[in-house]
Formats: sequence, C-alpha cells, structure tokens
Amino acid sequence: MLEKVRVFGNSKDCIDWLNSVRVSPAIVSFLNAHAFNLSCRNPAFYSALMASEIVLRDGVGTELIMQAAALKAGVNTNGTDLIPAVLQSRPGARVAVIGTREPWLSAACARIEKFGANVVLRIDGFKDVGAYVEEVACAAPDIILLGMGMPKQEFVAVELVKRLDRHPCLILNGGAILDFLADRFPRAPKGLRRFRMEWLFRLLLEPRRLWRRYIVGGVIFSTRIVQVAWVSRSNLLAKVSGSSEIASSNPDHANSNSRGQGRGIEPGKSEAA
Repeated sequence: MLEKVRVFGNSKDCIDWLNSVRVSPAIVSFLNAHAFNLSCRNPAFYSALMASEIVLRDGVGTELIMQAAALKAGVNTNGTDLIPAVLQSRPGARVAVIGTREPWLSAACARIEKFGANVVLRIDGFKDVGAYVEEVACAAPDIILLGMGMPKQEFVAVELVKRLDRHPCLILNGGAILDFLADRFPRAPKGLRRFRMEWLFRLLLEPRRLWRRYIVGGVIFSTRIVQVAWVSRSNLLAKVSGSSEIASSNPDHANSNSRGQGRGIEPGKSEAA
C-alpha cells in the first residue's frame, strides 16, 4: 500500500500534477495513520483506497512509516492545506460539495465560492451511498469534494466513478475539510503545525470523538511502524546475503579479478584484452 503513495518535493508540483490529470474521473485520496490502520482491518476500505488514481501522504505518521519502509516521504500533502489550494488554482471550476450538515455545509460552500469556484451542487453527508450518484451525474462537476470522513467518502467515490464513466473530473476525499472551511473547527496554531502536532490540537478540541483514533490508534500504528521497519531490514539483509552467495559461488571470476587488479588490469578483463 505504501508504494501506492505518490510523493512530491513541494505542494506546487502536486497541484500542477493534479490539474494535469486526464483520467476520467480520477479519485484523489489521502493516507494518514488513521487510514492506514483502517485499511489493515477493513478489506473493503483497502480496496476503495487502492482504487484511487492517486494517494497522497498526509501527516507525520505516514512519513515515519514510509521512512521505516525505506521509501521517500516527500512533502506533507495533507488535504486541509492542499484542497483549498487546488480550488484556488481552478477559478470557475464547477464544484459538487458533499458532506457535513447545515449550517456548516452552506458556510463551506460560501468559502469555496470565495476561492473563485462555482458550487453547482451541495448535499449533506448523511445519506445512503447510492443517494449521491444520480444528483452528481446530473450536475456534471469538474471537481467533486467529499467531506464525509473515512470510510464512507471512499465508498462513495468508487460508486461515483462507476456512474460517471468517462466524465473528466477530480474526486477529492477531503475528510473534515468542509468543517474547517466553515470554521466549525479552528486549525491548530502555526507553531503546533510547524512541530507537526496538529493531531494533539484536534484531540483536545474533540476528545470524546477522537480519543480512540489518536490514543488507541496511535499505539497500534506505532507497532505497525516497528513491523514495517523489521520487514524492511530483513529484506535488505536477505538482498545483501544473496549478493554475497552469488559472489562466493564463482571463485574463479573473483580470483581473476583480483589478479588483474594486482597487475593494473581492469576488473573483469583478461591480459589478452
């Protein structure tokens, strides 16, 4: 799953890439520690996540587990910062907004329109998955912003792809993005964000809802980092061991190389060469 994550050196490159996508429609998802844990215990969610055209790294947890797997983590492309930037980069885009409830839904749509986008559809996030499909298809949006939380938004995204067929659009799985845009919940102070502690700020704001995700889930995720690091280290040792066995199984080649090096001859070449 970690190999599915596309990394970028900076946010601008990520936005440019998203705006260049021509797959129709294209699901954009975000992998954070909660999503990783959920995908490990929910096969349906894992399949929906893997159906995304692109999965982006969200948060310090994913950075740590990618480093444990000896993978490049790139810049943090969290949806709370990236999605508004994508909307601002597409003035006049037709946007369907699905998620949260009133009055926050209308407040979020007003904020999106201030970015220069054109909100053509707004629906709360508490309907059955199938209830969104026909309305979205009729609206023919350029961007579909889903803010219903995991795993529902990922399931809705997959159903939308089936119905929209070749309609060119981006489907953004945004989590709590609409509540942030509506100022229902404040962002963490910049100092906390700089030290990558926004999760702690959210936990303090909503302890009853988020304690299991961040406390229990955090412990589980930490064990998974250790497991991934162990597997990565074991794979590396196996590679090194395999290379050593290949070299030792061909002593004549190794001896000819050492003799050639002793007389100033390039490794792997005979004197006649």
